[in-house]
Amino acid sequence: MRLDIQHAAKPAGLVMNSLLAHYVLALSKSSEQTRIAEDRPIYQRLLADAAVLLALAETGAAPKIIRERLENHDRIWGSAWLQDPSHEPASSAWEAVKEQIGK
Repeated sequence: MRLDIQHAAKPAGLVMNSLLAHYVLALSKSSEQTRIAEDRPIYQRLLADAAVLLALAETGAAPKIIRERLENHDRIWGSAWLQDPSHEPASSAWEAVKEQIGK
């Protein structure tokens, strides 16, 4: 999954929401494509947490709350040992989200 997102014309909040939505879709696709049974529960955990992140961003939650949830989500990634290379698009999408946060 490629991230062909036009950022220049969007306010920062909409860019974040768009990146999170693309990330959730990338996670879903990676989950469907993995051939490693042990990877599926990890994807389910990431997907569940990413859905909450997207909901918080979409409903305009306080930046502090979103940042805390993003940090928690990054810890989930840090403890995940996905074996199938199908995780690479989702990982790249997550890196794009983190890059946007750093701006």
